[in-house]
Amino acid sequence: DEGTRARAEGGTLHLAARGTAPKDSAPLLLIAGDTAYRFEAEVEIDPGGVAGLLLFYDRSLYAGLGFDEKRFVTHQYGLERGRPAHPHGRRMWIRVTNDRHIVTYDTSPDGMTWRRFDRGMEVSVYHHNVRGGFLMLRPGLYSAGQGTARFRNFRFQA
Repeated sequence: DEGTRARAEGGTLHLAARGTAPKDSAPLLLIAGDTAYRFEAEVEIDPGGVAGLLLFYDRSLYAGLGFDEKRFVTHQYGLERGRPAHPHGRRMWIRVTNDRHIVTYDTSPDGMTWRRFDRGMEVSVYHHNVRGGFLMLRPGLYSAGQGTARFRNFRFQA
């Protein structure tokens, strides 16, 4: 029933929540053929929801930054690693930059004024020599918890 979770309307992707985290939320992914890229989106969540942007290899190996109504959710090595408070409420912009395996995150209240998130990571081990499966690290969006997440102004730049 994955086709029923997503719908596009008026320049907005509505993605119904599934699961509790990227590992069981069936994230929406794309293939990046470049070794350095940046992607960003404005993300809005319903009460009880958690959503964000991530780099996903498989359900056991992913990294990213998401949020709920009060806290960021940081993902490293397929686990939740921290939940620092944030001032944005249920709507914020998130940017992920993967520059040859060095990942940084930025957040913004308006898509113009960006602030570097204090945690980044190195993801060179996120590949099939470590994990198997012959997959690749793919940029993506996830929606978990309750309700629906809305993604607007998605941009990908090599």
